[in-house]
Amino acid sequence: MSKFLIKIIKLSFIAVLLFSMISISVRAQEGILEGPHILLDYDSGKVLMEKDAFQRWHPASLTKMMTAYVVFRKIREGKLTLKSPVYYSRNASRRPPSKMGFKVGSVFNIENALKMIIVKSANDVAVAIAESVSGSVEAFAREMNKTARDIGMRDTNFVNPHGLHDNNQYSSVRDMALLVMAIGKEFPQYAPLFKIEAIQYGKRVYQSYNKLLQRFQGADGMKTGYVCASGFNLAASATRSGKRLIAIVFGERSGARRAIAAAKLLHEGFAGQHRGKTNIKKLKPRGTEISRPINMRNKICPPRKKRKKKSAKKTKKKPIDPQLTLKGSRYLHNRVQHQKPVVIRLGDTIGTNAAGIRLPNGKFLALADIPIPTKRPN
Repeated sequence: MSKFLIKIIKLSFIAVLLFSMISISVRAQEGILEGPHILLDYDSGKVLMEKDAFQRWHPASLTKMMTAYVVFRKIREGKLTLKSPVYYSRNASRRPPSKMGFKVGSVFNIENALKMIIVKSANDVAVAIAESVSGSVEAFAREMNKTARDIGMRDTNFVNPHGLHDNNQYSSVRDMALLVMAIGKEFPQYAPLFKIEAIQYGKRVYQSYNKLLQRFQGADGMKTGYVCASGFNLAASATRSGKRLIAIVFGERSGARRAIAAAKLLHEGFAGQHRGKTNIKKLKPRGTEISRPINMRNKICPPRKKRKKKSAKKTKKKPIDPQLTLKGSRYLHNRVQHQKPVVIRLGDTIGTNAAGIRLPNGKFLALADIPIPTKRPN
């Protein structure tokens, strides 16, 4: 073989390698949609695009949309109001982050509790809601499952109100799309809750994890979710020129990738690139779905290899620019703060809660008895 031919082969190999690297980079930037996903026309209910719509998956904090939906139903039934009290128990305080970290015995109203679970995705507050509304997490989970059956969620099971991992807690993108539609159509008055970009408690400001709210034209909700077993999930809603679309994305590998993937779906939907005919309620599984929920832990949170300690001096890590993770996508704008943070506070409650929950001492906690909250732990 001549030297010239060998050189040609080497150059060809290098070209193919570079092309594949560029291709991978572009796919990562534009959202490669590795996991289950669905794009839906909100008004007609038509499925514009879907992949593995019935595949069971761990929903993570998308669970909190059902927690909110159960509360909305209780308010409609007259069993709760936005000023009903939520009692922050010791059990609630023991939930791992994301959390608010109030002092045990603190009381706040349902409206502020909803803001905390939607924007901050506070797991401790979700437990406080469940206990205050139904008496226990288990009783509230039963209500969540009954409500899921009522709206046709066939591949969903809840065991907690926050979405922290449990092998028996699962859903599907099709079911989550049904939930988003039910919230929007039955309770449009609560739509502003899902548009909040940040909340403020004391001097601390908590930004929403939903990056589309500040970067995608027309974005108007809904909720993010993440645990190792689920990967990065997102239920996103956007409206342009009177047309509203819903995109649900499961199992992406980072918060940036889920935002880009959902933005890609919505962008293509508004551009008319996907035209569905089947209504979501008539959509049928293909028979290739796995009955058990897929666990992404090994891909998302692989075991770390033990490294030998180095005696070298530690260098300070530079803060990460939040815009860097989303640069390179043609679907998202640079971050712009559109709203002032919505202030939340303790107290401001009226009446008793739905289940008549009393404090451990048997008495109802009056506003004058509300303890001063401790600082949020690091």
